Amino acid sequence: MTGAPFLHSLADFQDEAVNALGATISRVADHIDTRPAHRREIARKSGAMLLQAPTGSGKTLMLGRTIEGMIGRLPMKCVWFWFAPYSGLVTQTLDSLAEQCPGIRLRDVTADR
Repeated sequence: MTGAPFLHSLADFQDEAVNALGATISRVADHIDTRPAHRREIARKSGAMLLQAPTGSGKTLMLGRTIEGMIGRLPMKCVWFWFAPYSGLVTQTLDSLAEQCPGIRLRDVTADR
């Protein structure tokens, strides 16, 4: 039997992280939208976040769901960059995002330049 992939539910702590990340992204995007002359300063002070969590806690899922939740909610177009320390993690992350976050438009790292 074929069908849509099984999408994992978020645990409470994951849901809290997704909501907090989304709220921060929305707040920063709104600051940039209302103060475009200060875009660089805002980006330098608030334009990056780090999600630190133990191995196996679902960081990829949390970040993917955060990005998915931002689609259509931001006042500007946005491109998300994902960095991985090892080349094997690039494929693993791409596969995980494709399966668990179908709303994200993924790019082929070898061809979409």
